[in-house]
Amino acid sequence: MNVLVLGATGTIGRHIVAELAHRGHHTLSGLRTGSEASPPPGDTVVVDPLSPDSVAAAARGVHAVVSALGGSRHGHPGLVREAMPVVVQGLEGAHVHRLLVVGGASSLLDIDGRRRVDATDFPAAWRAGSLAQADALGFLRAYTGPVNWSYLSPSDRIGDGPRGGVELGENHLLRAPNGESWISLGDYSGVLVDELERNHHPRRRFTARSERSAA
Repeated sequence: MNVLVLGATGTIGRHIVAELAHRGHHTLSGLRTGSEASPPPGDTVVVDPLSPDSVAAAARGVHAVVSALGGSRHGHPGLVREAMPVVVQGLEGAHVHRLLVVGGASSLLDIDGRRRVDATDFPAAWRAGSLAQADALGFLRAYTGPVNWSYLSPSDRIGDGPRGGVELGENHLLRAPNGESWISLGDYSGVLVDELERNHHPRRRFTARSERSAA
């Protein structure tokens, strides 16, 4: 399968590119105009995620697109909110009807029934980007066009660590019996590529947690 990965130079994007390549898929890493970040191995294309024509040109001929766009790292926490309608419009123009989205955990409901982003202990520095991710999910849920999307929320924390079994869920934050909510980058990437290959959550948000501890 030919897959365009937007946001491929980010930490999660790089792991997804590696997972795709490991499974034999051909990856095309989308680099933003003027990006100075070194791309992951493989083919690259320059793409402006805020231009539907640029997205369409980059996506033409691929089977699916992965959006790992963030923005907070570059001082643009609202990027994913602004880019999601543009990316979808670009995919429509390129006649690419499969979209996998690296989502946020903040809109998941915690054990108290509130969104994680609304908790009193939620870090203020993450709030703007987290709300942008929630708005991007809201756009997708209201979308009725031809693009078949899946939005994968990680656990509350994501990072380096062992790869093993995973627990899947939908709209609630997953926690271990000790309260830990964590997923390794390898597990997250594996779950996302599984979804690409199997399409178990069409037009839905879902989430995953590593069953192994982060320690």
